[in-house]
Amino acid sequence: MPDPYKIQKIKAFIVLKPGFAANDGTKKQLLEYCSKHVAKYAMPYDIEFRDDLPKTLVGKVAYRVLEEEELAKIKSESAEAAEKKAEAIEETAKEMVEAGVVSINA
Repeated sequence: MPDPYKIQKIKAFIVLKPGFAANDGTKKQLLEYCSKHVAKYAMPYDIEFRDDLPKTLVGKVAYRVLEEEELAKIKSESAEAAEKKAEAIEETAKEMVEAGVVSINA
């Protein structure tokens, strides 16, 4: 995944075997295992549990599909965050006008 500081960050997409729970405890165990057995630069920053992984026509993992899905998710989260920030600014401006701190001259 793109990162402003590292250029790329690693996110692990994990399909668990039956009988294993997809929870924070499992995620923590996997990250601990990775910290002991994987080079620091290859350490995943996050783990996402999935029911299945997208595959190519020959049965390999479709990494580009995973990247596209993740980028779309990041963009939608960024848009939502920007919208919430704009709403908060608007609300603060209304409160300041109501309190008489500022006035609007149109």
